[in-house]
Amino acid sequence: MSAICGILSKQASGAFSQERLEAMRAQMGSIGPDSAFTHQRSWVLLSQQTLQIDSNQATDSAERFRNEEAEASIVFDGRLYEREIAFARLGNRLPPDTPDGRLVLELFLKDGEDALRLNGEFALAMAFDTDQTLLLARDPEGNRPLYYASNDNYFAFSSSLDALIAIPDFPKNVDRLVLAMNIARVRNPYPERTLIKAVRSLQSAHTLRVSKNGEQMNRFHRLASFIDSNRLSLSESIEGIRHHLQRAVEARMKSSFPVATNLSGGLDSSAVTALAARYGATINARIFAVSARPRIPLDPIATEEIQHMDTVAKSHSNLEHLAVFSDEYGPFRDLETFARHLDEPRWEYGHIYQQMGTAVAQRGARSLIAGMGGDHLASNRGYGCALASFPAVGIWETLRLLKLGFGKHPSVKRFLKAEILGPLAPRFVERMRALSRGGAIERRLQGCSLRKGFIESTGLKELLREHVDFALLPVRDIREAMAIEFDSGRMGSKQAQMFRRLGLENLRPYYDTRFLEFAVGLPLQHFADHPMDRGLQREAMKSILPDSVRLRTSKGAFVPSFHATARAEETKIRQLLERARQSEIAQEAIDFEKVEQAVDQTLSDQRNYNYGYWDNAIQFKIYPALSHAIALEAFR
Repeated sequence: MSAICGILSKQASGAFSQERLEAMRAQMGSIGPDSAFTHQRSWVLLSQQTLQIDSNQATDSAERFRNEEAEASIVFDGRLYEREIAFARLGNRLPPDTPDGRLVLELFLKDGEDALRLNGEFALAMAFDTDQTLLLARDPEGNRPLYYASNDNYFAFSSSLDALIAIPDFPKNVDRLVLAMNIARVRNPYPERTLIKAVRSLQSAHTLRVSKNGEQMNRFHRLASFIDSNRLSLSESIEGIRHHLQRAVEARMKSSFPVATNLSGGLDSSAVTALAARYGATINARIFAVSARPRIPLDPIATEEIQHMDTVAKSHSNLEHLAVFSDEYGPFRDLETFARHLDEPRWEYGHIYQQMGTAVAQRGARSLIAGMGGDHLASNRGYGCALASFPAVGIWETLRLLKLGFGKHPSVKRFLKAEILGPLAPRFVERMRALSRGGAIERRLQGCSLRKGFIESTGLKELLREHVDFALLPVRDIREAMAIEFDSGRMGSKQAQMFRRLGLENLRPYYDTRFLEFAVGLPLQHFADHPMDRGLQREAMKSILPDSVRLRTSKGAFVPSFHATARAEETKIRQLLERARQSEIAQEAIDFEKVEQAVDQTLSDQRNYNYGYWDNAIQFKIYPALSHAIALEAFR
């Protein structure tokens, strides 16, 4: 895992760029204690700091990431999962210990952007001296972050947003519309925009070519093009799911250090943990499974969830199970430590993942394999529109209310069997549009903690109305909605960003490029015909998972009562609220009287809420307001 940054001078003399580069490097200290190097050219500076995952590889150096003959250099954060294919395409002329970044550079010199279609996760920058151009690229699933900023004097990029704003005299003006969307809990329809107006996030599956004369963006991969691309039998589809998921897990276990998985007891995380443990036994790897659980479960569902976690863990003698007691750690305790480095600081249960990451990092792990993201293996549940593309009016909640979103309504089951969901989808879309015109947008905004004047000045309400018509796209099933979401460039992970700060590489097998291409390409009929939701995935996990886990259809919550833990943090919440009031932009944006009323309501309410039903005052008013106010203070 690496942190990368660089700066291209647009002026005749680039001497001033060294100071800016060092300012960025100083912000990336949590990654890179093992090796660091800089490519220093007359027109550009590139830097890479690496936290070594495989101690058998040679130490990174500038020479190993440069082709002198082609006068080309690269800095690279990521992993290639098809190294054998890369070596073969290069005629096996490079040493076996060639780093992944150098392989990508050589392939790019040979094949151009086709080189970026190899299976892997990466953020990179390549510099070509012959024409003095810089090329940035990010993997198709957005697994690794990459930010950039440009003005008349320089173009700069970095793995982290706060590294860019550490540049002396960098403009830290807030993007007021993004701030409004974040606090209102509205999905940003502009994935390239960040909380800082001058900083952009490179979208997944895109390259950005930069020179002193301008910038050019290009897309090199589109997941939607793989929909219905496979014509496999049912048995071939099931075997393919098992093969691709197993290969994806095993590829991510390459490490000289202990490897961790997160285990929630659900199908996705249980499958990843079981596959990791089975493979770990063959390579003598030390494997941790970390679970967040309440020490005192709130209800029988939570108790059952814990039992499923333990069942999976006890099935593998080489698996060490770590329990993090989430009801002993409130959502506001360490808010300052992770609010700053997130694109959208609002993240109500980020503290749970911080606990989990800290626990495995303290035991020497440098990789955590996430067992989440298998939605593209779900049955056609009756999703009538691309929900995730822009839920401007709270479409998830609306579909739940209509009982049309999760396949529980008998009529939806009949629709699936009759294969008429596709023709029906436009009717769903029209109902959603009618709801938005009927005041849903106004009600959504009234429930957040933004000042009315700030909503009006940013044009947030108008933006929501404008985007409803094109955001609700008829789709046939959840896999098509997932493909649209991936191709929108919004699939970066807040969880991964936080783990990087802990020195942990967050790896997601379900977001493996080849696995995604295979899954969305399977025949829709196989999913719709199976009597169980995620039926193909359950069939694929035979002999991998205990049947009690593999065939379960209920899913409890691993998160405790936020309400109860918040009550125990009253002093901390009051301190954060007082700090939040000190920010000038926060004062302009946030209705602190509404937030304070929500705090009083929360602290006086003695009821408990679990993960699915915790107090809306925290979720929609208190946490978004405080997390953004603290982030704005840090950015200043």
